[in-house]
Amino acid sequence: MAQNKAGQNVDHDSLIRTAYNWYKDRPNDSLYAKCLYYMGLYYAHNDSSEKALNLFAKCLKYSRQQGDTLTYCLGLFQSSRLLRLYDADRAIGYARQVVDIYNKVNVSTANRVYSLLNLAECLTYKENTLKEVMGFTRKAISLAQTIRTDQAPLADAYQDLSVFYSMYGEEAHVLQAAKASYNLRVTYDVSAHLALAQAYCQADSLRQAKA
Repeated sequence: MAQNKAGQNVDHDSLIRTAYNWYKDRPNDSLYAKCLYYMGLYYAHNDSSEKALNLFAKCLKYSRQQGDTLTYCLGLFQSSRLLRLYDADRAIGYARQVVDIYNKVNVSTANRVYSLLNLAECLTYKENTLKEVMGFTRKAISLAQTIRTDQAPLADAYQDLSVFYSMYGEEAHVLQAAKASYNLRVTYDVSAHLALAQAYCQADSLRQAKA
């Protein structure tokens, strides 16, 4: 399953809770770890980080026991997203694990792209990481360029590149990356429009930004 940057949304609380309540007394079931993951994802999307992290921790434990590598990586990925705000080292460690595992197993190129972008973003929460951040982002772009059926990963990679350029004061390249992301979108994307508007603001092109 290809994961986007925001992760998979849980559409209905009652459905995932029903599944969770059924599986919680069946830790040996092959779907137990996946259920923990999706329940954790629900809490992550509803600003309950502590509950989400607890469920992701259990997901990591049981998916590793069951040899469910992909679910294990999803748990690491989402945990790193929550942890980077207050435990950057741990978040970076989790993100690196995902990248390392994806390099060894058969996963989609899109998954590999987003794992690299996530690692790059986690690294921005540490000082003196510009070289690594840009290196992983450019590697993600190179991988995304090999995907012929979906331009979204490449568009997302360029959008992140634009944000990273801005964060590190590389103003000359912000607009170029934002334009690349915007032009790759095949459907209306609010975040891409806002990123391009912000890039125009930074380039003192207020007319284009307002448009």
